[in-house]
Amino acid sequence: MSNSTELKLLSLSGNKISHLENFNSMPKLRELYLANNRIKKIGDSFLQSPRLTVMNLAGNTLYQLQDIQNLSFLPSLQSVVFADPMYGECPLVSLSAYRYFVINYLPTLNELDHYRITSEERSYVTEFFKYPHFVDFIP
Repeated sequence: MSNSTELKLLSLSGNKISHLENFNSMPKLRELYLANNRIKKIGDSFLQSPRLTVMNLAGNTLYQLQDIQNLSFLPSLQSVVFADPMYGECPLVSLSAYRYFVINYLPTLNELDHYRITSEERSYVTEFFKYPHFVDFIP
């Protein structure tokens, strides 16, 4: 994939991918579909993907809040999917206050799991994270 510098949309759903690599060589990538693979960790795979706006990671084995935080370096990310009726859910979706954590750590999002994020919901998230004891359990 190192010769894919002009690529804007990439769909790799359902390919049994277990490791994310070489995405930093695609600076123009805007949409990435990685649903229904075997991805366990996001890591720093997207640090050089400033134009990425849409990601679907549903149906993978992501289970740590750190994976959400690793996406916070994407300044243009507007829509991310961890739960999709077609591909299933990542285990992290079942974490308590999952949606609040995603909205907090990814402030540029307009949509999460195919549902629009409202201004009222953002206000709730802001209030939720005002109190430091709520974030003490994040690794």
